[in-house]
Amino acid sequence: MPTQLTDRWRFARRAACLAAAPRHGLMAFLLLGPAAAFAGEAAPPPDSASAADKGRVEILRDRYGVPHIFADSLAGACFGQGYCHAQDNLEEILGFYLEARGEAAKTLGQKKLEGDYFKRVFHIGEISRRLYEAMAPEERGAVDAYAAGINRFLADHPDKRPNWFAAPVTGLDVVAAGKTYQLSQQLTEARRDLTGVATADRMTDEASNMWAIGPKKSKHGEVMLASDPHLPWQGLTQWHEAHLVVGDRWIYGATFFGFPGVAIGFTQDLAWGSTNNSADTADVYREELDPANPNRYRYEGDWRPIVAETLRLEVREPDGTIRTVERTVRRTHHGPLLQEDPERGQAFALRLAGLEDGNLVAGWIGCFHATRLADLEKVFDAEHPFKWHRIAADRFGDIGYYYFASTHQRSDDVQWNAPVDGASAATEWGPPLSWRDMPHLVNPPSGYLVNCNNNSYTVTRDCPLKPESYPRHLMSQKTTLTPDTRAYRAIELIEECGRLDFADLERIATDIKALTAQPYIDRIVSAYEQAGDRFSDPDGRLKRAVETLKSWDGMATPDNQALPILAACLQAMAGAGGRVQVERLPPQAVLRGLSGALDFMEKEWGSREIPWGQVHVVRRGATELPMPGAGNVKTTDPFTTLFMAGAKKIDGGRLVCDSGSSWTQLVKFHEGGVEAKTILPYGVSNDPASPHFADQMPLFAKRQLKQALLTRGEIEAAAESRTTLVYQP
Repeated sequence: MPTQLTDRWRFARRAACLAAAPRHGLMAFLLLGPAAAFAGEAAPPPDSASAADKGRVEILRDRYGVPHIFADSLAGACFGQGYCHAQDNLEEILGFYLEARGEAAKTLGQKKLEGDYFKRVFHIGEISRRLYEAMAPEERGAVDAYAAGINRFLADHPDKRPNWFAAPVTGLDVVAAGKTYQLSQQLTEARRDLTGVATADRMTDEASNMWAIGPKKSKHGEVMLASDPHLPWQGLTQWHEAHLVVGDRWIYGATFFGFPGVAIGFTQDLAWGSTNNSADTADVYREELDPANPNRYRYEGDWRPIVAETLRLEVREPDGTIRTVERTVRRTHHGPLLQEDPERGQAFALRLAGLEDGNLVAGWIGCFHATRLADLEKVFDAEHPFKWHRIAADRFGDIGYYYFASTHQRSDDVQWNAPVDGASAATEWGPPLSWRDMPHLVNPPSGYLVNCNNNSYTVTRDCPLKPESYPRHLMSQKTTLTPDTRAYRAIELIEECGRLDFADLERIATDIKALTAQPYIDRIVSAYEQAGDRFSDPDGRLKRAVETLKSWDGMATPDNQALPILAACLQAMAGAGGRVQVERLPPQAVLRGLSGALDFMEKEWGSREIPWGQVHVVRRGATELPMPGAGNVKTTDPFTTLFMAGAKKIDGGRLVCDSGSSWTQLVKFHEGGVEAKTILPYGVSNDPASPHFADQMPLFAKRQLKQALLTRGEIEAAAESRTTLVYQP
């Protein structure tokens, strides 16, 4: 049942429909744990609670193991969330914290030394401590309480503590983990710059979806939002679903293990999503070394000294002894030198934007107190989001899109996605840009917003955002989408609907048209027709395969027989890889690839005519299910669907999906309240012994979502366990 909203909805909906000018509003999000306001009738206020109830935290787990955490304070809710995260994924969280401390090599050995080194080079420990100490009391209380919840679980279950993690978890660990995650992303970006693989459309291989539908575009004046980040389903990017209730306010959604709050989610006031963007937050500088003295580098015609620092790191040897390793880091005024080439007289320094800024919890706590989009401008100012596209919607009818990036004023005459000239002042950064300097759009005339990693200038039909209004270095300058992109498909489906209802929202979110498959088919068909009788096909198997491809409707359903042929073709033509290279192959080579694919299918799969769901599966533990959809350009099934399930490799003759749609939520605000549907690929627990290790997978494999339980009555009726704790900071 939907939670109850106030009568302000009727006025707000009429105002949204009649207003001649768009309302200003903003959307909520926090890096690695953003959220928005809580509200609702989920639990009675604690005003009448006795002193004995102060600090009481009650955790009710529903039939899918989703924890609904009731507390009398935000800190209490975070305490309960930390306890639940430890229940569901303890070792992964502790391992992440150990790495964030920069002490993993001392415990786990040589394989962790490089990670410890980079954390020392970029002062993650010092930055994290400064940010932690600068937090407001409520913010620090949230991370401290979350850490205390993990420690409480360890105290209750000492047998669960791994022998490599002894010290208690602290709030500082949580902050350091956030900065460690950011550093890992920026180092990946820097390596792309250094190796020359970065382009103006950075990270176009990243995949996530979100869209918001305003009242003028919905059938009954509802406001709706869909969000679906596409990420690996295990590891640091695995989501955990939860519902936090504090008095008469609540928040529901998901965050990564190891972080409090909700990163992508909704309240009865707001809903929001996030996708990766092409933000350039790391720059590589080519430094010219002095031929007479390699400890100097050129800058504006002068030679400056390179500053050297010796770092001492401890490493555990296989015999258990601890060895101290000394490594020297050399720095210019741009940053540490990642690579040196004395023979060519050059070195490469790295400068990172935003690493020393940002507040892990200011964003979602600010959103916790907000009740509509317009309240969130001050939240953004305090939060300093590291990056992301964001879309949000509130129950009053406002929808908003925002582009965030930790970046600075920089010359648009410089190619920033490759090493830049470190000897010139022209490549220096200017003042930092705020979100106000970047593209943002509220209540577009189209009535909807879409972002599937596309740039800001294509987020809706006839987009009012124009590239000439913003610095060129922010993103690509494209103003149109191509039919093989997810954003094009989402907009196409939204436009086809005219006005949408909640069922339309779900149908679009779970769409499985294979958007990038047709060029492969066109090339194979063309090669077959060009070759004619010149390529031997005595048993007609090539002809039958070509006919299967030509007659396919393009949908990546489990029963289609076209995608197994295409996936096998890519395996057979490995090395040619990707659409562009396949298009360049001569017809004979393409047909040899097709023939090899059919041989592979018969050998590995037992037939040349096989349904997609027999070889394209989702697997966890002993459970394996047919999986519709396909992956992105990094996978062995790079055929790109909105509802995404990709496999990195063929394992045991199967394409075992392990990435793609990782946390799907659909939210609708209407006169009666708010309702939502959600799904995870596996379940909330990483414990193979838990009944919630893979209990959402059967729904996921059918492209179905479960109803989110939001009221106390619904939760009590579905509760399968109850844990009561007391948090006294």
